[in-house]
Amino acid sequence: MQIQSNIGLGDYFYKSKDLELSWQPDENIDEAHIGICVAGLPCLWLQAPDDGFYTIPSSTFSHFPEGNFVTIVFGRG
Repeated sequence: MQIQSNIGLGDYFYKSKDLELSWQPDENIDEAHIGICVAGLPCLWLQAPDDGFYTIPSSTFSHFPEGNFVTIVFGRG
């Protein structure tokens, strides 16, 4: 599965920006499950319609420490 975002490859992402994710939707699946993880904090888990696009407001991850790597986990179900 190929997911794209407004982060880019190897670039910095400023947590004042909303996180935009896009992917190829699956007409047989209703929900997408998205995890945003940073070392030292519990992952944030979100549910979204599997329609191919989801925007996560910057306020959702504003408490993340600056300068850390972030992992995004995506699943369907």
